[in-house]
Amino acid sequence: HDRPHPVVLKNRILNLFLHMGHKMNEWTGNGEVLDKYVEVFKKFDAYDSWAYLKTAVHEWFKLLAVTIEGHKTDYTGIIQASLLYIEKNYYRELTLKEVANHVNISPAYFSHRFKQETGINLIDHLNKVRIQKSLEILRDPGVKTYEVAELVGYRSTQHFGKMFRLLVGITPMEYKEKINRSRPMQP
Repeated sequence: HDRPHPVVLKNRILNLFLHMGHKMNEWTGNGEVLDKYVEVFKKFDAYDSWAYLKTAVHEWFKLLAVTIEGHKTDYTGIIQASLLYIEKNYYRELTLKEVANHVNISPAYFSHRFKQETGINLIDHLNKVRIQKSLEILRDPGVKTYEVAELVGYRSTQHFGKMFRLLVGITPMEYKEKINRSRPMQP
């Protein structure tokens, strides 16, 4: 049976390497990953025999496996995608239905899977994300406490205060005062 010419095969594999390198870079958010793929890409481009092509492809798959293993999480793709969606949209009024629709599964099944994989329900996770973001914003002396509630997605400052105290142990105002006391005095 006829094999494709090594140059044709090499060009197809180079295109695949390049595409996968960019995808791995997007997935990991790490430019070093792309650099590693470029190194393999350069080596591969220099090869011109079947034996060398085979060696380069093997090296590339090992790199792919290491990249995936290094960025593996305990969450499935559905839950990973939902966590990312929440991280990017925490400041909006998010509902279980909206997040479930984003990952293309029913709200009931999503709720079950989310709780099963993360150990907490969606609302509790959303509150944790919002309060974590509020801690960052409260460090800004120019931002008022009531503004923080709205910035992180709470429509009620009372509810924000209640959730903050529950998760942090002090009120947002106490936290802001604590941060201000620890700041060096301005001349």
